[in-house]
Amino acid sequence: MRHPTLFELNHLCNEEAWRLFRIIGDFVEGFDALPAFLPAVTVYGSARVKEG
Repeated sequence: MRHPTLFELNHLCNEEAWRLFRIIGDFVEGFDALPAFLPAVTVYGSARVKEG
């Protein structure tokens, strides 16, 4: 007989694996869409930094 906790861990690992695949798919879609926005500029900043 399987230990109930082991089954729960396996179930969670399976869910997390599919979640990871969905996240990777989102990255792929995003990078595939980037060429449509060329030329582009990236701006880094923070609202917490005073100007100047």
